[in-house]
Amino acid sequence: MFFSNPFMEYKNIEIIGAGLSGLLLAYYIFKITDKFNVTVYEKSSSIHKNKNFCFWLEKNKKFEFSELISKNWNSWYFSTPNDFVVHKSNSFEYVLLKNDDPGYVFDSRNVDRNNWKLSQIFVGYEIQTEYENEDYVTLMGNMQYCPELNFNFNYILPIDDQSLFFEKTVFTNDDLNYELIEEQLKIELLSKYSSFDIKKIEYGCIPMGYYNEKLNNIGIPIGVRAGHYRSSSGYSFQTINKNMKIYANKICHGKSINKKPIHFQNIIDDHFLKTFILNMDQFPDVLINMSRKIKPNDFAKFMSSVNLISLCSMIKALPKKIFLKSLMS
Repeated sequence: MFFSNPFMEYKNIEIIGAGLSGLLLAYYIFKITDKFNVTVYEKSSSIHKNKNFCFWLEKNKKFEFSELISKNWNSWYFSTPNDFVVHKSNSFEYVLLKNDDPGYVFDSRNVDRNNWKLSQIFVGYEIQTEYENEDYVTLMGNMQYCPELNFNFNYILPIDDQSLFFEKTVFTNDDLNYELIEEQLKIELLSKYSSFDIKKIEYGCIPMGYYNEKLNNIGIPIGVRAGHYRSSSGYSFQTINKNMKIYANKICHGKSINKKPIHFQNIIDDHFLKTFILNMDQFPDVLINMSRKIKPNDFAKFMSSVNLISLCSMIKALPKKIFLKSLMS
């Protein structure tokens, strides 16, 4: 349910869920004015756990939370068991917002998995090794499809010379449990490193695809409940940050918050996801070939925000046959 604007009449604002969207909304309200009493409610006892957020930033562009960036990379990596591609960008960097202070909490109040078209399930270890790390991000490493895990890949962030975050990610419609994914994560880690110390563990399930909009919302939905994320990839920071800044400005200036129509970006993401679901077993090769054809700057731009220019670059890299087939199905 959407309210026209009760905020100028009442001095209290209540936010359900201390997730990324809830905290960013509270942050921007406090930044704009001190005339509201803002309360954030969170029921999870594990909300204090450290969370990492990664996304692309255009270089030399002002960023609200630049002081929280703990690491940045100019290169990212894709691979299958038999092939690999490395992107190196001169205009974009892939950045890590690493939360070591419980004062900054990044989490999400998600929608029930039954409403998602696809789930992105992951288990990640932050480990310390005696080996020197490469200085690039493995964005989608060792992409494979297998009946047990469906489409899966490794996501690796080299945090410093001898510590890294190694994540096993699975895209699936099945009800996979974390234990199965963690077991595969351990196998792959042991195949690369003879010994390592586990510093932290992360588990997560990210929504992909549009959900049934008939949700029992309390007040104005934000974050995943409002579709503020990239449904084809799960990347959410840039979209949520942009929308929470807009919402905070509207609240503080007495403007109403209305539901927006589906954005062009969401339509493109939804079609890409439909194609993926119909051709999941082919996508390790599809994605490695696309990464070879598309320029790194165009890829980072598309992953950050879809416009006609970035869309044209992505269309050129797409395998036309399977995308047209899914469009007509």
